[in-house]
Amino acid sequence: MNRELSVSRVPPPPGPEIWIRRLRAREVLRCTILSTEMWGVQFHWTGKVSAPHFVPTEQCAGCQAQQPLKWRGYLHIVNQDKMVSEFLELSPALVRAVETATGLTGGWRGLRMRFERGAGDRAKVSCSLQGPDRSVEPLPAERDPLRELSLLWGLSVSHTIEVERDML
Repeated sequence: MNRELSVSRVPPPPGPEIWIRRLRAREVLRCTILSTEMWGVQFHWTGKVSAPHFVPTEQCAGCQAQQPLKWRGYLHIVNQDKMVSEFLELSPALVRAVETATGLTGGWRGLRMRFERGAGDRAKVSCSLQGPDRSVEPLPAERDPLRELSLLWGLSVSHTIEVERDML
């Protein structure tokens, strides 16, 4: 069997500019929401890792393999403790908890929130509204998570741009 060494003069792209945050056991996050709306993404769960879901489903490897389909929401936030920009991943239950805590189904930009996960990595995450954030005026521009999710799933940046155009 002949094999060839993969050679390239161009280095691979750097990691994500903004990290996707999933709260760990007993972690507390104080943040300001920068997103004007929730970004929702469907994906497949392989049993170990997530994989992107594509439409049409005939061209989706996860659909063809009959892998479970899941959904997560993403908010662009400023972590108040570290003063860094991040994307917070939210389950459907946590989205409902945010809606309950704020009394709003959207329009969360500028709100300060506190999120806390229970004793295990799969424990429930609670949230509470801390009020509007007046310490960061004006708020930085929001970003969408498509580039970071594409890097996570090993998709090309050009594919990400095509997806963004399709969403317009």
